[in-house]
Amino acid sequence: MILYTPLSPQVIFKDHSSRVFRWTRIKGVPALLEQEGKERWVLVEIHSVNLSDYLDPQLQPGRILKSSEVYE
Repeated sequence: MILYTPLSPQVIFKDHSSRVFRWTRIKGVPALLEQEGKERWVLVEIHSVNLSDYLDPQLQPGRILKSSEVYE
């Protein structure tokens, strides 16, 4: 891959080894969450065979969840 940019590679290719992910269920649908701070989680993806789950606004990727809303 060739990437023409004035930015350094460290800025573009950030170290993601410290990222924290958790699988949980939201409204009965398996969901992958990424921790963004102490009390915030971001919905990254869902896994469902029900197509209507992908149209549900509560299951949209990028949704911010509080730690109190995250269950194991």
